[in-house]
Amino acid sequence: MATNSSSTSDNPPTIKHNTPIPLQLVISNITNLIPIKLTSHNNLLWRSLFEPILRAHNLMNHLDVSFEPPLPAHPTYQSWFEKDQMLLAWINGTLGESTLPYVAGVQTTK
Repeated sequence: MATNSSSTSDNPPTIKHNTPIPLQLVISNITNLIPIKLTSHNNLLWRSLFEPILRAHNLMNHLDVSFEPPLPAHPTYQSWFEKDQMLLAWINGTLGESTLPYVAGVQTTK
């Protein structure tokens, strides 16, 4: 005898995205898109691979020295800080062993 009740497996859950997908979920491993490590000999090639990713994610201002980040008390600071830390991780993940000492201890892209 059939019943009218449906199990949860009959109806897959609906996922609603009210907020943008975090950048770390979009590019979890930057080295998949930038297969070379930055050295003193390949800056132009590395940059040509890295900049389109930054532009696509609207992150070029993080590297612009004329751009001032929001103050910690500002409502947009947390979002800026999270993007900044992801960008710093992306940069560090694409540096060659000879370039890593130049950024040791750096805590922000600014």
